[in-house]
Amino acid sequence: MASVNKRGPKPIPKEDLIKDILNVAEQLQQDYLGIEEYHKYGLYSISVTLRNFDTWNKAITIAGLKPYKPLTEKELLDDLIRVAAELKPSKLNILSYESKGKYSRYTYIYRFGNWSVAMKKAGLAPANKPKQNSIKKPTKRKINPTSPTK
Repeated sequence: MASVNKRGPKPIPKEDLIKDILNVAEQLQQDYLGIEEYHKYGLYSISVTLRNFDTWNKAITIAGLKPYKPLTEKELLDDLIRVAAELKPSKLNILSYESKGKYSRYTYIYRFGNWSVAMKKAGLAPANKPKQNSIKKPTKRKINPTSPTK
């Protein structure tokens, strides 16, 4: 069964999906391809690919690429620690991690439940949010009713 792409109702043959998967892997010079990499560089949506092949591993195996190997908890935590060492650990939040990290925030949220749990397991403190009472409100200017207005 062919699926449709996000640009319209025209069916996409499985062969076209396989060609695009291989093209992305070739451009990245890899013999494997993660779903996040394909999402970023591929022509078709992930949902189109999954409708055609049921699983990502099935799609890349049919394409002749190495099947996806789930990341270990150690690999994920080691990358958090590596990025924290590059940046100041107190500044490590989701956005700063994604600018230097190997993996997506969604990988951490899926694996650990939320970002804070991943940070704690890596031995890092989550980036501090400013406390509500430490945020200074701007002072209002006093208006002098007797001063002339221009």
